[in-house]
Order: sequence, then structure tokens, then C-alpha cells
Amino acid sequence: MAVAMPMEPFDYGRNMDTLGSRWKRWLDKFELHITGNALTDEDMIKARFLTSMGDAVYDTAESLGLNLKDKTRKEIHEALTKHFNPEKSEVNEILKFRRALKHKDEPVNSYYLRLRDLSQHCGFSTGLDRELAIQFLYGCGMEPVHRKGVALTKAEFKLDTILDYARAYEKSERNVGEIAQHGSELAAKQSVSFVANKYSKHKGQVNAVASKQSDNELAGKVVLDEAEAASYLKYKKLVHLDICAITDDPKVHRIDEERDERLVGAELQGSNVVWLIDSGSMINIIDEPTYKQLKHQPTLKACTTGYYAYKSAVPFQMLGCFETTIKRNSKSTKASVMVVPGKERNLLGFSTSKALGLVTLNVNSVAEGSGSNKLSKDQLAERFPALFSGKIGCVKDVKVKLDIDESVKPTRQPQRPVPFCLREAVEMELLKQVDEGIIERVRGGHTPWVANLPSGACTAAYLEEISTERHVNMVASSAVPPAMTLDEVARATQSDDNLQVLIDLKWPFG
Repeated sequence: MAVAMPMEPFDYGRNMDTLGSRWKRWLDKFELHITGNALTDEDMIKARFLTSMGDAVYDTAESLGLNLKDKTRKEIHEALTKHFNPEKSEVNEILKFRRALKHKDEPVNSYYLRLRDLSQHCGFSTGLDRELAIQFLYGCGMEPVHRKGVALTKAEFKLDTILDYARAYEKSERNVGEIAQHGSELAAKQSVSFVANKYSKHKGQVNAVASKQSDNELAGKVVLDEAEAASYLKYKKLVHLDICAITDDPKVHRIDEERDERLVGAELQGSNVVWLIDSGSMINIIDEPTYKQLKHQPTLKACTTGYYAYKSAVPFQMLGCFETTIKRNSKSTKASVMVVPGKERNLLGFSTSKALGLVTLNVNSVAEGSGSNKLSKDQLAERFPALFSGKIGCVKDVKVKLDIDESVKPTRQPQRPVPFCLREAVEMELLKQVDEGIIERVRGGHTPWVANLPSGACTAAYLEEISTERHVNMVASSAVPPAMTLDEVARATQSDDNLQVLIDLKWPFG
């Protein structure tokens, strides 16, 4: 019995600009998969299709409202293809094609394939190779290749010619770089050997001194004379200085050394990653090589939000994103990390840097000195007893000028009796405000200026509220004190039976 060949799931979390073309390519591979496994039963082909598409595509199909059990494979195929290939603006696709530049350390073949994917919806039905060749020359960033392409005649200007020259130039640059790196490593080793031979004369003296010192240390004596000690120190110092001069070790620090303190190390998915602190960035970014070198590579999810650089109208190209925990020393924080194609600098955003203690916000304030005259609460209460009496208090002996328009006819506010159910509460509140010093009891009859106060139980005393808001340009006149209504008289004389009988007799006759 033949063993079924596996089918890789669709890679949903890569560049969203090429999602439609990659989906079409995956469908073509699935047709080959069906042929290679000799599948003929439609139900089996549908089951293999649903299980091979991957979790991300399966979730997308369910979110589209497709009944995967009842729909046929062809119907599911058409719905997903329509979703992954929405109707696009040809002008916008051409602009994206023109803005596509080669990333740093991106291979020539990868850049060419990316251009071909972007050109699928540009309408280049004729002259596609010429458009690809022109855009490749513009965006490859290789000056020798650019000069070579410009020098070609119209008959010689072909896409294959330019690609072959670019691949040859890329290969030569890589070989030269490897040779240069090997030469620098060999030169460093030879320089170290030269330093060791240069001070071999001193080394012999030092070995004799060290042997002599070791024998005497066992006997508990120290017999190094001044000349021997000077020779030993001179040898050690010269070797140290020469080794520092021929090596590029970042652990050797000097007082005048300049180094980028924004570079920090933090643990990401079990690997130590070097980050550049970017306090102006809202997100954390790592490049594709760093993602591939992680010990535990997380699954990338599609980035639904576009992120833009300062004053840029083009969003970053993202391979995907993932949620993780970033650790540094004893601190850790949960954060989202975006993965970008090519080799770029890893950026640590402001929020993550702040959570890890790498960035702090200092608020300018006056620190309390040793000779501060700060007083405690008890000392302040003792020093200002009128302000800490527990009462709000009134402002006394202060004359206030009221701007009154004399031409306005004086008016008197009508009496507004307080409901019986609220009178006890109102009276308690008035007494409370008297105790706290907010209002005062007025003695000796009413005054020309009277607040709109309740009558009835409070008719014996007229209260003037200090904080009563009066209308501007309105004169209040109250020459006659407010009279009690019949209901109020009846309530006030409930204990007197004779008066109550008179009131009861008066009531029906108005």
C-alpha cells in the first residue's frame, strides 16, 4: 500500500501584499498532491483539503460563514480565493511596485521574486520583463549593476542579462568579504604571535622571577628585589598595551571611549537578543535572521495593523507578529514583537523599555532638604487655630458693595412653603449650618434684605444666609414678613383643642 505524501499547510503569516499569489500557488501544489497520492474520491479530497490548509485558513473559512460540512470543495475553494484576492486598484498596485526596494542583505533572487509577485495586479500584460528589469535596476541598490544596465543598448537591455550580472556581482562580493574576514583573523593571530616573540626576552626574566617567587612563597618569604619587580611589571604592561592595540575587543574600556549605550541585551524566546532602545517607537521589531536564530520559534500571526515611520505614507513590510515575554535581569514583561524581512536593527519600544527599567521618566520637583521647615499637621493646627476649628466659618466685618440698578422696580419673591415631610430635615440642616458658622441667627426683627427662607416652624427667627446668590440688577423688598397659611396654623395649634375647633368650623366656609 502506497504511503500518502504530506502536504505543507498554507503560510498565512507572511507578506500580505503577496497573499493572493501565494494562495494560488498553494492551490496548484495541492492539485499535484492529489495526483501524486492518486486520490479520486471527492469526499476524501475535501477532507485532505480542509486538513492541509492550516489552522489560519480554516479559521478564516469559518469566519466567512461557510458551512464546511455542507459546502463542496469547489465552493470552499472559490470563497477563499475571492477572499484572498479582493478586487484591487491597478494604480495602487503599480505604485506599490514602483516603491519596492531591495532590503539590506536580501538575495538577488528573493528581490526578483518579490517584484514578480507585486507585478501580477499591475496590468503589465505586455512588456512585463522590461518593467521588471527597470524596477530591478532602480531598487537593487547595486551601483555597478546600475551602470551596467544603463550602458546597455535597447537590443541588449534584457531582464536575463541584468539578473545574470547582478547574481555574478553578488557572488563576487560575498567571496571577497569571506577572504577579507579570513585575512583579518589571520593578521590578528600573527600580531599576537609577534607580541609574544617581541617580549620573549622579558618573558624569560619573568619566568625566572616567578619560579624564584614560587619557591620562596612555600617558605613564607618574599625575596623580589626592586629590579626584578620592575622587569616583571614592564613586561606585563607592554604585552597588555600591544594586545589591546591589535584587537577589537569591546570589553576593553577607556575613559574617552565612545559607545552606544542604547544597545542592550534582553532574553527573547530563550535567546539573548541585542536591542536598540527606541523611545519613539510604539512597537518592538526584530529582523528575519534574528527570528530564525531563536531557540524556540513562535508561530507568526498576520499583522492586521499597519505601522508607519515618521513622515512616511508607506507602512512597514511585516512577515508577522507574535506575543511573548521579554526578560532582562530580574524584570520581565509581556509584549508583542513584529518581524520584518531582511537584516535590520532590532528595536525595543518605549513601553517595553520602561517596563524593563531601561527608560525612566523624571518629573522635576523640589526635593526636601535636610534643613526643611516642614510643619506637621498638629503644628499647623496649633499655629493657626482659627483654620482648624472643625467649622467652615463666616467672613465677618467685610463690607461688600452691591451694584444695584436703581431704575429697576423692586420686586418681592413669593412665599414658598416647605412641605411638611421635609420641615424637620430642613430645620436640622439650618441648625447644623448655624453651628458650623455658615449662617447666623438674626436678632431684633427682620431686615430689608431677606433670603428666601421657609416659614412655619422657623417664623420665630429670621435667618439670613451669607452665601445666598442674588440676581444682578434685581432689588428684593420685603416690608411685610411672610404670613402663615391655614394649614400651618392648624399644624402649630394641634395641642390647643379650642383653637382646633374654631379652625375646623372655619374650614368649610373658606
